[in-house]
Amino acid sequence: MSSWWNQLGLRFDVRSPLSPPPENRALVLARLAPVGFDSPDGRITLAEAAQRLDAAQAEVERAREFEEAARRAHGWAQIEAAYEAPDADVVVVGGVWEGFTHARARAWLWNFVQYIPRAGGLRYTADRERAQEILEEGNLLDLEGFAELARELEADGSNPHAYRRAMETLGRDTFDETSVLLRF
Repeated sequence: MSSWWNQLGLRFDVRSPLSPPPENRALVLARLAPVGFDSPDGRITLAEAAQRLDAAQAEVERAREFEEAARRAHGWAQIEAAYEAPDADVVVVGGVWEGFTHARARAWLWNFVQYIPRAGGLRYTADRERAQEILEEGNLLDLEGFAELARELEADGSNPHAYRRAMETLGRDTFDETSVLLRF
């Protein structure tokens, strides 16, 4: 016997609490009108419910893709701004970014803040937003792990632009408020 959710194309799956929400279920369900109040007789068919669910899913996916494109464009703009800043060629003296130019350090940080979640950070969304504000102000973040990763990548011949292009080529999305969930 088939369950009603299977007939709608839904499935039960077990996911790690660290994985992103599949297809942003909450956003889809928020756009789905209650079926009992949306037809003259208070009922719709299973096919109509499935069609509405598909339409709501498509709407959420279009919005997600638009927001992702905007975050990517903003990241690229910030990286280019780092290379055009008055202190772009000034070499950092002291701290975890010592030896990098300000431009390279900020460009690496923009990439890492947008593409790499910080391990162990339960407040990651708020931390990430604050990190972006600090970078937009032209400052550096004293994150040793990110500086070490940048050094490793540069030793392998990469640079901030190549890294970002690689992330895009691989289809990696930047992180947003729905990327990291807290589940208890």
